[in-house]
Amino acid sequence: MATLHQILLEGSEMEFEGLAVQALPERLMKTPAFVQALAHRIVDLGMSGDETVDFVLGTIFDFVSKGGVLLDAKGEEIGIDDIIECFSEEPRRWINSTKKWASKPPKQRLQQRCVARVTFIYLAFQIVDKNFVSVPKSTGEKSQAA
Repeated sequence: MATLHQILLEGSEMEFEGLAVQALPERLMKTPAFVQALAHRIVDLGMSGDETVDFVLGTIFDFVSKGGVLLDAKGEEIGIDDIIECFSEEPRRWINSTKKWASKPPKQRLQQRCVARVTFIYLAFQIVDKNFVSVPKSTGEKSQAA
């Protein structure tokens, strides 16, 4: 039986060699409007906190294992170890709390300690939405995929 992230990625046969997803600048991801929009996307998944974390981790691990690259806002590669550390402490409870922001936006900017989780959740959605940038092997530079 296929997992949700496999279904969203059109099956496990899809390859991502030479493709990357890129995070937005932290200053944008910390804004209440961005956090509320991301909370709406999380709620729209219709998953529990556990299922949402499994979706994020599964989507990102699948993408990276098939040649995809995660980039920060500056275009630097993000290591896979960063996601493991990011989601190691009570992420499921945090996801459930974040869902509340879909109906009532946060009153202040996102705290710095939450930026990594928001980044990886955003990147997972970039993967399933197929918002890739290409990463040419010869120059190491990135360009928008057509």
